[in-house]
Amino acid sequence: MDTRFEPTNPSSNRRSDVLEARERDSGLRLAELVAAFSLAMDLGLGQPMEHVLRAWLIAARLGDHVGLEHDQRGALYYMATLAWVGCVAAQAGYG
Repeated sequence: MDTRFEPTNPSSNRRSDVLEARERDSGLRLAELVAAFSLAMDLGLGQPMEHVLRAWLIAARLGDHVGLEHDQRGALYYMATLAWVGCVAAQAGYG
């Protein structure tokens, strides 16, 4: 019997479901995965390595300058690092 957590399922045990999810956790943070993808985007766009990460650093410094809150800076990180995802038209040799 499958015992997925569902609010309407009285036999579901949320605590054990959460513990099982932690056991499957690889320890990799989403921000680290996005940073790795940004390196692949650099290659795909024909840019020097860490180009996208440098763009985020500039954006973060601008965010500090204008006084962004902590959660807004987190959103800024994802916006800056994922801005070029799926933009294959900008690849080297296509422009």
